[in-house]
Amino acid sequence: MGSGRYAVTSPRLCAAWSRQARQAAARAEPIVAGAGLLLSSAASSVPGLLGLYGILATLGFSAASGVTAGLVVRHWFTERRGLAFGLVESGFGAGQFVFTPLSLFLIEAYGWRTTLVIEGILLVAAVGPLVALLLRSAPGDSGPGPYGGPDPADRAGATPGRAGIRVREVLGSPLMWGLLTPFFVCGVTTTG
Repeated sequence: MGSGRYAVTSPRLCAAWSRQARQAAARAEPIVAGAGLLLSSAASSVPGLLGLYGILATLGFSAASGVTAGLVVRHWFTERRGLAFGLVESGFGAGQFVFTPLSLFLIEAYGWRTTLVIEGILLVAAVGPLVALLLRSAPGDSGPGPYGGPDPADRAGATPGRAGIRVREVLGSPLMWGLLTPFFVCGVTTTG
């Protein structure tokens, strides 16, 4: 369910958002996700839990997806984008490495409802203010320009991503398959 919800919500939401909307969404994400977790802790039925966690919390978590991170990296880096995006994606993995065992510990010690309350409060009270204070979706939002200077694709008449690469070339690239394989493995291991 996890991979499917992001696949459905993230690309559609991000494609429709302007820079200001992406920044507002990034600020609202911890609040929406935290509220979804807090409300889910009080669910009295499986359909209620699916609605609260599966819809509300998912909308909040989807704003902090790799798709959104890719858009932010695109705006902040014109050079070394691959490295920057790799570090961001590694952060997602490191977060799972830390928070999954922590969540399992909390569930074992206090139960799933209390764990949702703890995590919901953490998102709303700690992560939300930090995101609102520190996160900017584009360099112009905080003063400096992107690392590497202005993006040539942003100049008038340029079309980003259309440098004559064909789908057949991409599908035949070992680099593309090397990047795709970890996502496949992650999907298989999380959805089983």
